[in-house]
Amino acid sequence: KKPLPREHSERLYELSRVIDAVGRAYHGNAERATLFLTRSHPLLNGQSPLDLARSSSAGADAVLNLLRRAEAGVAL
Repeated sequence: KKPLPREHSERLYELSRVIDAVGRAYHGNAERATLFLTRSHPLLNGQSPLDLARSSSAGADAVLNLLRRAEAGVAL
């Protein structure tokens, strides 16, 4: 019944932002979203978006930026 430490709370928030953005990008298709999150991506230095997002706030931002670029029509 203790509150989460600030670091954990912030990490969960960042991860939830990524998962929400991926869900929107794949129009709620859970299978495609899961594949995107779990496969390595060349524009993320070969890391999976999920692993990178879990590693740090900067990692989560990198995944969100990749999704924004895709949404804007930038070739990935």
